[in-house]
Amino acid sequence: MDWFFTPYSFILFITAAISTALAIYAWQQRDMAGARGVVWMMLGVAEWTLSYGLEIASVNLPARIFWAQMQYIGAGVVPLAWLLFALEYAGKTRWFTRRNYALALGIPTLTVLFAFTNDAHHLIWRQVGISERVVGLDIASGVWFWINVYYAYGIIFLATFILLQKMIQSPPLYRRQVAALVGGALIPWVANALDMLGVNWLLINLTAPSFMLTGILFAWGIFRYRLLDIVPLARDAVIESMGDGMIVLDRQDRIVDLNPAAQRTFRVTDAQAIGKPMEMVWTEWRDWVRRHNGETEQSTEIVPDLVGEPRSYAVRISPLKDRKGVVSGRLLVLRDTTEREHAEGELKKAKDAAEAASRAKSTFLANTSHELRTPLNAIIGYSEMLEEQVIADGADQYAPDLAKITAAGKRLLALINEILDLSKIEAGRMQLHAETFPLAPLIREVLDTLIPLAEKNGVRWAFHLPAELGEMHSDEAKVRQALFNLLSNACKFTPHGTVTLAIERATVSNTGWLTFRVSDTGIGISPEQLETLFQPFIQADTVLTRRFGGTGLGLAITRHFCDLLGGTITVASTLGAGSTFTMRLPAELPVIDPRD
Repeated sequence: MDWFFTPYSFILFITAAISTALAIYAWQQRDMAGARGVVWMMLGVAEWTLSYGLEIASVNLPARIFWAQMQYIGAGVVPLAWLLFALEYAGKTRWFTRRNYALALGIPTLTVLFAFTNDAHHLIWRQVGISERVVGLDIASGVWFWINVYYAYGIIFLATFILLQKMIQSPPLYRRQVAALVGGALIPWVANALDMLGVNWLLINLTAPSFMLTGILFAWGIFRYRLLDIVPLARDAVIESMGDGMIVLDRQDRIVDLNPAAQRTFRVTDAQAIGKPMEMVWTEWRDWVRRHNGETEQSTEIVPDLVGEPRSYAVRISPLKDRKGVVSGRLLVLRDTTEREHAEGELKKAKDAAEAASRAKSTFLANTSHELRTPLNAIIGYSEMLEEQVIADGADQYAPDLAKITAAGKRLLALINEILDLSKIEAGRMQLHAETFPLAPLIREVLDTLIPLAEKNGVRWAFHLPAELGEMHSDEAKVRQALFNLLSNACKFTPHGTVTLAIERATVSNTGWLTFRVSDTGIGISPEQLETLFQPFIQADTVLTRRFGGTGLGLAITRHFCDLLGGTITVASTLGAGSTFTMRLPAELPVIDPRD
């Protein structure tokens, strides 16, 4: 086949290349709405312009007629692809059912068939020859040619109408997108109309090269405005389906748009609300505007005066500004908080009931513990007296049993005392008795009490004490018990190890502080156990509890005592390497205002 390529042919080939590149890019974005339409449209344009370029490059009439027939394939695809894109872009894909798609393909399919069988019926062109006036063929069109032209124009105008309608309803960004699309699509068809009317001063076919401008505008729309990435369909789907109500107001506070959730909230339809003042749906709107500055984002709570069960809404009102920063309207977002407020109310009631039950439990335990202490003290006292009497009478065989009774009674009394202390703390009945006392006798008393436990476990003592411990003004009984709890725990969990007591006195911000640091080389505590160490009735490890004993109350009481005395307690431990408890107390108990 002989060819004669002209600059005009290369323009057409470049147009086909641009269209193919756009089709490839759109195919990569094929999961996005509108991408399929762009793919088919650009492929149709590429086929159309390539065939026309080969037509005018051919030097004999049969070859030119063949490529002219091939152009009807692309020319038939482009209008339908344009309509498909418009429907997807505007979110109206329900129109493009399989039946409608098959019907829409009917005329383009017949046109291609008639073009290749034209010699049998002359429906596409009655006669054809090489034109001496314009580049290309000189054709006398047949009746089906005009049917196809009118059909294509109808499809294009329908698609353009859909996009223009979408442009009117869209924000500025999407309007610029649609403008690029509409401009790019209409240019070839305006050129085609000029060709059909014979208004052509350049003596070339204007339709095909004008598709280069279409490709350029589509490229600008795709790459400049991210045409296939920012599709209004996604925005519409989110706003339409969101559970929160949304209302858009103009400068005069008239309703411009509202989503279904807002329509349900105020029991209006979009037809009833759009264009009407906001006061129509929210009677307190004007009062709110007078109370607040509309230049900044505001939040408020409303209960619309509607028939039926009252519901509460949290409203966020944001100003909408144009490019110059001038407020052009407002955006209202309404969130139904009725169920949340109801749940919060029920939760508060449950919390109050739980706290009341806890106080009642603590009061009961405090009263019960008090009632138990009196008979237990009597049992311990009489068992000690009996033990002394049987020894004096020479009945030594009964002494060990009586000693066990005494020891068991003392353990039970210690447990009851701990429960009583904790109950008083939780019931808010724990009182402080501040007095000034020397520290050295208190330390000796605690250590003397722990001598049996230390000897039993083979514990060695180490001390880091100042030369003069001095005095302390606090609740002596609570300081003694807190220190006793820490040292007894250290002895209990440090078999054949070392327990170290260090005391430091320092002044911080004109306040004297005493730091009691109890360290041991015992079994240590895991990070998981540290999290619940100071919680009452929770023991670090049930196996260790059975081995070493304990109730899980001592450290909880110690922490509460530190809080009451205005101090703190912390712990650092390594499993298998020992623990260090640091109790920091003010040397002078802070005076608490009784009005607090």
